[in-house]
Amino acid sequence: MSSIQGNLIAAAIISTVIFGVFCVSYIRKNSLSIFPVSGYIPEQRDAEEWINALQAGNEELAILYASKIVPDDEPTLPAPDYMHLLQQNKLNLPLLTSPFNHFDYLRWKDAYEIRKIVNNAVKTSKQPISLLFEQLLTKEQPSTTKDSMSPYEVFQIKLGQSKEKPYTSMMEIWKKGDASLDELFRLFSAMTHQLGYDVVIVCMYDSSFKLIDVLCEIRKDDKSFVCDPVNHKLWKNTNIEKLIIEQALHKDVGKESLNAVEYLAYNLPAESMDYKLYNQQLQERVSKLQVADIPYFGLSPRARMDNYVINYGKKTKKSRYSYWNFPFKSLKSSTEFPKQWHSLK
Repeated sequence: MSSIQGNLIAAAIISTVIFGVFCVSYIRKNSLSIFPVSGYIPEQRDAEEWINALQAGNEELAILYASKIVPDDEPTLPAPDYMHLLQQNKLNLPLLTSPFNHFDYLRWKDAYEIRKIVNNAVKTSKQPISLLFEQLLTKEQPSTTKDSMSPYEVFQIKLGQSKEKPYTSMMEIWKKGDASLDELFRLFSAMTHQLGYDVVIVCMYDSSFKLIDVLCEIRKDDKSFVCDPVNHKLWKNTNIEKLIIEQALHKDVGKESLNAVEYLAYNLPAESMDYKLYNQQLQERVSKLQVADIPYFGLSPRARMDNYVINYGKKTKKSRYSYWNFPFKSLKSSTEFPKQWHSLK
């Protein structure tokens, strides 16, 4: 045997050994995803480890424990209305049927961090929605350093123009300190959602379906608010229909425009990954494992919409109820968004 042949054989053996070690290491790290345990019953420790991974910012571990709690061996097709929503946004089915991934993690992490903020607001004020609204908005960037700010002032947001590429995660809005109107609605809606309120984004149109204004309506039992971030207005104990009837929006919207309102489109601001059955199952299972302060995520958008219509809505020719498309636009803005999730239709 020549020395060249001997070297080639040795190299092949070494490569095989290295590849084998890599495979063993990968399987050990991802064993729960690769070989989900059939019939496994999640334990409290699983949910605790999942929460700990979110707290530590450990994406890999969070996905690993989520896959243990909800194995991805039973893919289920989304509801027909969700399928239609995907088509509207030129997205493919795998977005809602694929195993847990980076975008699921971003949804969990956002919910976890926002939950911490609203918990602090509840401890600080008897009117947490008012406090969050006041501290979230600012027309000027804070002049002081972050070290000298209050916990809420750190997250004050400068309202800007519409963006071609909105932030993928709500945490990015906090870090950058600026947002388009849609992004601000998305963030404030998420905060009120973590407080347990029902929230919708309401678009007001004239008879030719020209958009007049956009406001946020927040409700829970007998409590109700309307939010106008452009004019820094928060109305308490009212709703949009009442404000229109009472002409209370004249000062901010303008009498001519307000009188022209013919249609109200109520849009549910559910996050994109909440439409995914795996996340709905994860929310349901971790909530039953007696782990403190699980953030809201993955609550069925259809159930949330039905609840809003039943409790607060009026089914009239001038009112329309649908899912909000903007969270999907934010998701697609990511440079990491898989090409195969895009639809050409």
